[in-house]
Amino acid sequence: MIFLLSFFIVGILSSNGGVGQSTGSTSPTSSSGDGSSSSSSSSTSTTGDTSSTTTTAAPSTPPKTDPPTTLKPDTTTQDPNIKLDADATDKLLNILSSSEGKIDGNSEYAEWISNVRAASKWGKDRVYDKIATAIRFEAYMDRRQELEHDIHERLDELDLHIPDQERDSRCSKFYQHQKRRLKKALSLSNEQKKTKLKENSIKCRYGDDNDDEYYDYQSDSIEDYYYDEDYYQ
Repeated sequence: MIFLLSFFIVGILSSNGGVGQSTGSTSPTSSSGDGSSSSSSSSTSTTGDTSSTTTTAAPSTPPKTDPPTTLKPDTTTQDPNIKLDADATDKLLNILSSSEGKIDGNSEYAEWISNVRAASKWGKDRVYDKIATAIRFEAYMDRRQELEHDIHERLDELDLHIPDQERDSRCSKFYQHQKRRLKKALSLSNEQKKTKLKENSIKCRYGDDNDDEYYDYQSDSIEDYYYDEDYYQ
């Protein structure tokens, strides 16, 4: 009986001990709950800190761009006469290499060519003299070509007049003489061309007869016969 009572008491005590252990076990769980709560709080705090960092961060700085490149002026001073001189020299050399206007016996043209050749050898300090020489030569050539054109036109007219004249008539000889003088004029100076063209552009005033009473073939030259100063007044 005593044994059963003892066994019963031990069972109760044993049962109470289990309850105590269960209670102690619950406490850690509660503590664990506190820890979880604390962890959650800590997590919340961290999240709050992150949110705070995002909203308070300074705006991002835009990438730096290099300023536009400014071209610096060329400080090297170039003599403007260098190119001008080269162009003027080329112009003169082109004149020398051209065969335009070359006529044997034209002393005026030969003199101009000599002047051009000398000018082409001048230095850049005489560049404006070079330019002036080229301009004067071109003016000479323009006038010369104009006069020669007029001479050739007069020669064409004479080629039409001469066949219409009676053979050996005074007018026939008159026009033939004009033709010879004009052909020679092509190798003369411009001023001489102008004079000869004027002298040999008049019409014959004689009739188409063979009257040579005013001309003595034995005493006078053909030049004297065909040239009458009164015709050119």
